This record gives sequence, structure tokens and C-alpha cells, in this order.
Amino acid sequence: DSKAVFESSEVDATLIATPTFTHENLVLQSLLGNKAVFCEKPISEDREGTRRCYETAQKAGQPLFCAFNRRFDPSFREVYERTRTGDVGQVLLIKTTSRDSPLPTLEYLKTSGGIFHDCAVHDIDLVTWILGEYPIEVHSIANATIPEIRNINDFDNVVITMKFESGIV
Repeated sequence: DSKAVFESSEVDATLIATPTFTHENLVLQSLLGNKAVFCEKPISEDREGTRRCYETAQKAGQPLFCAFNRRFDPSFREVYERTRTGDVGQVLLIKTTSRDSPLPTLEYLKTSGGIFHDCAVHDIDLVTWILGEYPIEVHSIANATIPEIRNINDFDNVVITMKFESGIV
């Protein structure tokens, strides 16, 4: 009974790791119940919902924490640190590859927000975090080779190219 959790004075915080479409509502209920919140990404399916959640957190005086899990992975953290200290030399190009194996269920994919919102965003965050800058130019192409994914207007293959002011691609 989630209502009991939100109303309980014995619960100080909530951790939200539910399907994407439920995040915003659960975050808001937690904050209105005076709970600190850690929510897996994304906070909401749209920018306005995310803004609403952070504004509610500020008014409630409670922390709202959302993070990309790869930043806490020791191997990615090492790449970040070695890049920042110059141990890897001059960075000219960063390539990332992500694969969901096994393929998520169609039921999940229908509610995930799509491959860009749910999956590619991890690679985008990882690259911008490692470099410490945001792209000045972005190009993307995608297709759907799996008919069931095509039928829900999503993609199963994506290529994203980002160019940064430093010249890194």
C-alpha cells in the first residue's frame, strides 16, 4: 500500500525504481509526504514534469536525487578519472556501444519512453560526463529491424554522433 508509505512518519525516504511512466507521480507523492527521494532516471517523461518534481522538492525542503548508474560503475569511473588527468592522452574520439541482452519485453518497451529516452541517454550522459562538456552538434539515425518494435513506433538500432567545441567527436 504505497499510500501508507507516503503518509508514514516512520519512513524518511523513498527509492523509486518502477516503470518510467510511474516515476513522476511517485516522486510527487513522496515529496508531498515529506520524504527524501532517490529516483532512477528519468524523473518524468517530459521536461515540465521533471521541473514540477524539482520545484516540489525545493518547496518541501527535501532532496530529490536522480543519477545515471554508469557514473557509479568502477570501470567507467576509472575511464572518467584517467581522461580527466590526461593519462589516456589526447582524446579525439569516444565510441560507446550498448546492447540490451536479452531484448526487453514488448510490454516494457511500450512504456519505456523509447530507445532514445530509456537507453541511448546513458551513452550520451557517459560521454558528456567523461568529457565535461556538452555537444555543439548532434546527428542521429535510427531504424527498426524487429517488426514488433517498429509497430510500437520505436527503434532497435540507433547511431548518434556528437561534436564538441573542443573538437572531440
